Amino acid sequence: MATAARNTGQPAFPVGRPTGMCAATGVHLHAGERFCAALVERDDGSLERQDFAAGAWDAGARPLGRVFGSWRGVVPASDAAPKLRLDDAELLELFEGLAEATEERAIGLRYVLALLLVRRRVLRYEGAEAGRLWASHAGTAERGRIEVADPGLDGDHLAAVAEQLGECVSFE
Repeated sequence: MATAARNTGQPAFPVGRPTGMCAATGVHLHAGERFCAALVERDDGSLERQDFAAGAWDAGARPLGRVFGSWRGVVPASDAAPKLRLDDAELLELFEGLAEATEERAIGLRYVLALLLVRRRVLRYEGAEAGRLWASHAGTAERGRIEVADPGLDGDHLAAVAEQLGECVSFE
């Protein structure tokens, strides 16, 4: 599967860059404004990022098509250094939103997000067994262990997914 994605030039998990416009209203999203971003599956199976003003999202605006995942954020100031990256809270929200995923791509994305969140010390690695990775929220035992299905991605596929996430996520 990773080879096919590489040969077509299409990323397996394209998170995309912020659009700067509310997909529901067409209104420009301004610095400091809260927004909700959604990955939406198109008819051809590819994923597209759509941004919504928080008010529009909270009022029920949703993208047409199947929502693959979503997260919230704040539009950075225009004079701020460009930071088109998901922060830890946004990554955790996307990770948690994929908890009930059954599709292979979503399971793979959740697994890679878990590894990234462990690296960033948002989650703590608890171990692995029989096709599962176990983690917990760092700094608290109250939320219990989190089970993450290991989709058995090979090294090439993991590297490809990490590279694609790197467009939106700072690995520093």
